[in-house]
Amino acid sequence: METAVSVASKSALKKHIITGQLKQEMLDAIYDYSLTLRVSESTKELYLQRLRMFGLWLMKQGIKRFISVEKGHINCLYNSL
Repeated sequence: METAVSVASKSALKKHIITGQLKQEMLDAIYDYSLTLRVSESTKELYLQRLRMFGLWLMKQGIKRFISVEKGHINCLYNSL
C-alpha cells in the first residue's frame, strides 16, 4: 500500500523523469534527494534523469534499494560504460 508521501513523490517526480519501472523505495529516495537540490530546474532534471538511469541499472543487477549499493556496484557500472 502506498503512503501519501509515496503518492506525492511520484507526482512531483513526473515533471522531471519517467517514474515507471522504478521501485517505490527508489522513487522515494530520488524524491528526497530532489528536495535537497539547490540548482536550476534544468540541472535538477539532468541529475534526476541520471539517477533514474542508475536506479534502472541497479534493478537489472538485482538491487532494489539505493542503500544496498556497494563500491563494487559502482565499479561495475563504470566498467560497463
